[in-house]
Amino acid sequence: MRLYLNVAASILCVWALALLLLPAPFLLGFDGPVLARALTVQGGLFHLVVAIGLLFAARDPVHNLAACVTAILLFGVKTFFDLYGLLNFPPAHALFCLADLWLSAGLFVLLLREIPGILKARRAAP
Repeated sequence: MRLYLNVAASILCVWALALLLLPAPFLLGFDGPVLARALTVQGGLFHLVVAIGLLFAARDPVHNLAACVTAILLFGVKTFFDLYGLLNFPPAHALFCLADLWLSAGLFVLLLREIPGILKARRAAP
């Protein structure tokens, strides 16, 4: 689980940096550039904060079960929104959603299958 949480945090950091430093590809074709820029900065900061939380949770996943469950819920919601974006955005934006969907769904499944091991270790720990 530690490895998966570290990978998840790394991917979230990459997305955060992409949203904060390279917003132009994410804004193609949207009206209201001020609002769109504000939303990309907000999304980038959100990804960065969650990545930092996952890095701290990766130190001891057994005692940070809430962070592990939060990571699973986050990647589940990201998968849902990426599916929505894939179906409704223009092709240029849909490619970003497809890449994020592939990573989010993969990490969602990997994190989800590690929960029984964490629960077993949590029950065995004093």
